[in-house]
Amino acid sequence: MTDSQPIDGLSSMTNTVFADMTRAADGAGVEAQRMWQGVMNAKTNLEGDQSRVLAAIEQLHENKYMPEQERQARLRELADIGESARIEGVKRVLINIAAFEQTLHDAELSDLVLADAGDRTFIRQDIDSFVRGRTQGSNGQPLLIALTDLAKSNPGKYAAEVAEYGPVLLEAAGDKEFVPRLKENMHLVLGGTTPKSKAARSASEAMTRLSLKAHANVSLGHIAQQRLETALKPKPVTGFQFDILIPRR
Repeated sequence: MTDSQPIDGLSSMTNTVFADMTRAADGAGVEAQRMWQGVMNAKTNLEGDQSRVLAAIEQLHENKYMPEQERQARLRELADIGESARIEGVKRVLINIAAFEQTLHDAELSDLVLADAGDRTFIRQDIDSFVRGRTQGSNGQPLLIALTDLAKSNPGKYAAEVAEYGPVLLEAAGDKEFVPRLKENMHLVLGGTTPKSKAARSASEAMTRLSLKAHANVSLGHIAQQRLETALKPKPVTGFQFDILIPRR
């Protein structure tokens, strides 16, 4: 087995993960697909940058006329360039994955459709009345729980408005830190009622199942590092070698 075979296997597995994620992203909306394309572009750029460095290293190894001191100096330069490209390339992939993940989360909440403007006034009145009754007194519920309970009682009517108006109430009550939790609760309350939301939730589940972030953060970086180290190793001399006799003076 050659040095490259284990890395080739890991590379193949990682490519399969990204291909599976591409299929999972289909249907999650135009914006989600655009963001995923950004991930794939960043991965392609990482691999392209490394291929150019590896090709330059190969050319140095093949140049039999270059003084060895100069060769080693240029190899060190290329090693630094390759390592910087690896670190920055993986970082760009992860940044794009984070943007894709946020877009999926937004798409998951696309079924939180607000009511008509006239109805929203009455719905907010219901919310205000409900939370007053639930949160006042020594045995009152926390505001987050009261808002979540109201949304659960009639998701189609209240969930979208609680997601919109609830953060305002939480901030006014000094509970701003619970806003992300409230939005997540509304996400769970609805459970995906539109095709776009269902597809986005399916894509998010695929991200977890495929360990996408781990493959991006660990596998891509490890593959690039190992290929760079392999390329930098001195190449074995092949063919016949002749000793050059230097005449004595």
